[in-house]
Amino acid sequence: MAKRSKNMEQNPVQTMTPDELAAKKKECLEQAIILEKEMDEAKKAQKSVSGKISANKKAFKALGGEKSDYDWYLETRKRDTGDVDAETRRRNEIAKLMGLPIGTQLGLFADGQTVATAIENDDPKPAEDAANPKREGYDAAMSGKSELDCPYKRGDGRRNYWLMGHKEGLKDNITKTFKADNPGVRADVAAAAVN
Repeated sequence: MAKRSKNMEQNPVQTMTPDELAAKKKECLEQAIILEKEMDEAKKAQKSVSGKISANKKAFKALGGEKSDYDWYLETRKRDTGDVDAETRRRNEIAKLMGLPIGTQLGLFADGQTVATAIENDDPKPAEDAANPKREGYDAAMSGKSELDCPYKRGDGRRNYWLMGHKEGLKDNITKTFKADNPGVRADVAAAAVN
């Protein structure tokens, strides 16, 4: 069987009778009505979901969240974790170059390790087990000891709790000393002076 060239092929419309052509056109127009209804329903559904998203954003904001954080969360979930980590490291570096104090960077460790990873690696004990090291750190600060006096080595989950307690104790000790030296000063003013 010989191949026909494209120029020699007939258009299917040319082979239809006028009634067949009219029937096909009618099918297309009926399909258009169905598709238009689907589009209207999709638009209504989108409008409904948009309203729910807006209400959810308002609820997030009422809880103290920022719209930019909400949007960032949604966008970041779609990204590769390696890309997010690299961006975090770059932003930390910029924060350091800006001279921002520790705690304003997204991660606190020079090796790029996040706080969450450090805590996971330290495998801290549950909160009830943390009470004693935290209290020990607090008491150490109140007695004037340095954070260098922490009895727990790196890698021991209790170390983080001891250091948290020490930080709280140090703040309280400084506030107590300030109030003792300035007896007429209100507590909130004393706390502000310490910070």
